[in-house]
Amino acid sequence: MRRVALGLVVLLLLAAGAWWWTHRSPAPIEYVVVRGDTLSKIARAHEVTVDELRAWNGLTGDLIEVDQVLLIHTPGAEASSEAPAPSASKRTRAPPARLTAPPEAPSGPVSLPMPAAEPCVPFDADPGEEGMVTPEGLSRDQVRAGLDGVIQHALSCPREGAAGEWDLVFELTIGCDGLVSAVTVADDGGAPAAWLACATDVLRHADFPPHQITDGMPVTYPVNVAF
Repeated sequence: MRRVALGLVVLLLLAAGAWWWTHRSPAPIEYVVVRGDTLSKIARAHEVTVDELRAWNGLTGDLIEVDQVLLIHTPGAEASSEAPAPSASKRTRAPPARLTAPPEAPSGPVSLPMPAAEPCVPFDADPGEEGMVTPEGLSRDQVRAGLDGVIQHALSCPREGAAGEWDLVFELTIGCDGLVSAVTVADDGGAPAAWLACATDVLRHADFPPHQITDGMPVTYPVNVAF
């Protein structure tokens, strides 16, 4: 009886381990801490526990810092027998930007040149690798460089005389040709409408290297602005 009981325990442990790996992504995502984040807030947003966050990132307490990168093993979807679409892409969170200008800083229309499109980078999986490899997008450093190249121009955007500090979130899609194909405001932070419209247009002029994701690389871009 004791051997039978031990065998059942082993089977249960193996089943539990299999469930855990089935419901967790094999590779963790990178989350960049922004102002106002706490471990509990991040844990709730990603459907994990605070203890898991601590274990994955070697944390002993609740202290985290802005721009700190946390590894998160998010709950994954049920395993599928179908290979993923070659153009599938996870959203990338760009490093936060901080814009600061004195209240008397001049503002007005901003005119920037539109960068030239480049040929998309071909994605050719070797025979037998289809469904096992995915097209490559841009690195966080490449995303940062492209956004940093234009976002400072937003300080010149009209702000209707408003002064204050706003925390905003933009969502962009970077086409495989290196051009921004879409920009939306996910959180306006209370910023003036005229400034938001101008800043959105500024981001459309960002220039990136070409990549392999044919339907575009989605990016979340937190921006803190103070006038």
